[in-house]
Amino acid sequence: MIKSAVLLFISFLINQEINAVYAQKLSVEQSFSYVWDQGDVGFGIIYSEFSSSTSFNISVYDNFHLGVRTYIVNAQSRISPIFSNWSHLIGPTVRYSYENLDRVSPFVETGFYWGNYCPNCFANNAYFANSFHYISGLIGMNITFLKKTPSLNLSLMYAVNHVLKNSTLNGYNLPLIGIQYRFGGYSNRTK
Repeated sequence: MIKSAVLLFISFLINQEINAVYAQKLSVEQSFSYVWDQGDVGFGIIYSEFSSSTSFNISVYDNFHLGVRTYIVNAQSRISPIFSNWSHLIGPTVRYSYENLDRVSPFVETGFYWGNYCPNCFANNAYFANSFHYISGLIGMNITFLKKTPSLNLSLMYAVNHVLKNSTLNGYNLPLIGIQYRFGGYSNRTK
């Protein structure tokens, strides 16, 4: 146990300089979506979904970022029978952002997710509670709304998530609005 603690401490000291460099390129984003009354989903039930998405990205080369994104989804019926279900997706992402504009940074992102979110599934559906894989495309922009805090941005996005290996299920497409914080600021942006 003492050996493990010593090795952990030494690796912590060695990585401090590396971590400081990457911390300057780290961005964290929290966004939300609420989609309501999506219509008849085959069971005569109208439902709504609340989604929360968290993303961590590190700039690895100029405007290219590697990251991880998670989705937490709550689906609920609005008409009897009452139904509520929490699901999740998580996976790696690659993002390209154009940061040379003043106060606006458009970006595109692609990702591969896995989790138990099943679009249009209810407890009596054969696919309910299965594990699914998704390929994703996301387009968006970060807008600096306060000049004094260029690291704090409003994020506006639209995500298209497609279920792999199952053509009978719909995709998971949603608009997202949120906040992004960039720890190192925007070194490429004009002042």
